[in-house]
Amino acid sequence: MNTEDGFVLVEIAVAVFVLALLLGSVLPLLRAETVSARSASTDRRMAAVMAVLAAELARSGHLPCPASGTDGIAQAACSGAVTGQVPAASLGLPAAAVQDGWSRPFTYAVDARATQTVDLADWCGRADGFDVLTLEGASPQHPVVLLVAHGPGGGAWLAGGGRAPGTASEAETENADDDGVFAVVPFVASGPDRFDDRILAYAEPAFTSLHGIHCPAATTGPGQEDQAMMDAAAVHERRAEDNQLALMVARAAVTSVSSRDAAVTSGTSTSSDAQAAARRW
Repeated sequence: MNTEDGFVLVEIAVAVFVLALLLGSVLPLLRAETVSARSASTDRRMAAVMAVLAAELARSGHLPCPASGTDGIAQAACSGAVTGQVPAASLGLPAAAVQDGWSRPFTYAVDARATQTVDLADWCGRADGFDVLTLEGASPQHPVVLLVAHGPGGGAWLAGGGRAPGTASEAETENADDDGVFAVVPFVASGPDRFDDRILAYAEPAFTSLHGIHCPAATTGPGQEDQAMMDAAAVHERRAEDNQLALMVARAAVTSVSSRDAAVTSGTSTSSDAQAAARRW
């Protein structure tokens, strides 16, 4: 081997070394960016699903029971602190819209008494008693409705039913045991104390007020009851139309969010598409 060949080998070795250094520094950044994008996607989808649930409350006067299986159909009746999957089919949503950034279905928990109210007046009259769910380590302590995104760790619902194995910390296990008690602890990326769940929960009156739902005005005296009934009749039809429109808009929004996020997290969108989605949502 002559000197010139030796120089070529050295140059190749240096180039490989530099490339390895670059990859070693860039790949962790790319992984972190992917995790960040999936986490942001999860937050947007959870907020959008909550908006659909609120629109359903405004339309029907109650929240739906969870789906007990993978068909997305809400249970006809439920009791206590009930946990399951978001009833996507009953809400008119595609299955992907009720999944986190890792394509894992959300856990949906609700105080069953909030599924049994007949209208908003009934809901508002019972709101102080929605207290069977418990959230430890965060507020509200007793939410009426709650979503859990289980992330890349264990605990999420499986396509065939049951839960994915691999919950690490006690808090992750708590959020997947279907007992109506949930927990939030500081984020831990890996190891035996890993906690990567994301929880969105609302108590009353925050759930209705933040989603623009107002309780019907109460009458203040016997002479006002007839007028109140007339007022209620006059606005009932308009409210029904408005609430139906709100539900349609919420459904469209959550479907749009999940579609955009799927493109962003899969890397099929352009950077400008991702920025536009972030600005909009």
